[in-house]
Amino acid sequence: MSRFYTYTSLEYCWTANNITNYPLTMATWFYPASVTLTMAMMGRGNTGVNESYDMLYLSGTAAGDPIRVYSKASGAAAAFATATVGVNGVANQWYHACGVIAGSQDRRCYFNGGNKGTETATDRTPYSVSGYALGAVPRLSFAFPWYGGLAESAVWNVALTDDEVAALGAGVCPLFIRPGSLVSYWPLGGMYDTDDGDHDMVGGYHLTPVNTPTTMDHPGGIIYPTAPLVGAPPPPAPVTPNPLSVLRPRVVCPAPYHETWNIW
Repeated sequence: MSRFYTYTSLEYCWTANNITNYPLTMATWFYPASVTLTMAMMGRGNTGVNESYDMLYLSGTAAGDPIRVYSKASGAAAAFATATVGVNGVANQWYHACGVIAGSQDRRCYFNGGNKGTETATDRTPYSVSGYALGAVPRLSFAFPWYGGLAESAVWNVALTDDEVAALGAGVCPLFIRPGSLVSYWPLGGMYDTDDGDHDMVGGYHLTPVNTPTTMDHPGGIIYPTAPLVGAPPPPAPVTPNPLSVLRPRVVCPAPYHETWNIW
């Protein structure tokens, strides 16, 4: 199972929390049902205004249908990085996207684990961010709704490296990538179908579905940890008795001292 969102119904899932500020990384598997629209896979924003947000999106109105990571602050022109290769007109199959915002003037975008594009010329930082969403951008008026499937979505509070993004694009589960900096992981199904998809299995930022998004098949080939790694404490280490504590002789001192020594 993964989540499927319908563009015309403005379906999305979101949490009214600012999970992390810069630096950050957003990554997800995506299945576009159309490649002619401008559609947000993931985003964070200020839900009190319309011009303060970041998003990872498919630019279906641009040549080659590229993936972009985009930042908007106040009325100033946006800043965005564009992956060097895009979907290129092919809908209805799974791809991987990743957006890294290392700072207010450092954006990197990846398609299928590579094809990196960068933007370092423009300083933009959204202010008063109050929510994260999958399938739309959280603003005063939620915008750029997604049409298609999303799965294995995650957020880190660091800028992932090229090699780490390549591993995600090869199907490695986000739980394996910089786990100490992984702040949210929404599998949206897969190995964790019993979790019903919208739960954050790392940070507890569970998503609220809006306008009844549905489900579809999960992308294949995801490399998961062995259950029950997530949400369960590790088993206790086995205790091996010290043979010396059993075999060494003991001598008891006579009264009035009443002491005992171990003889090595």
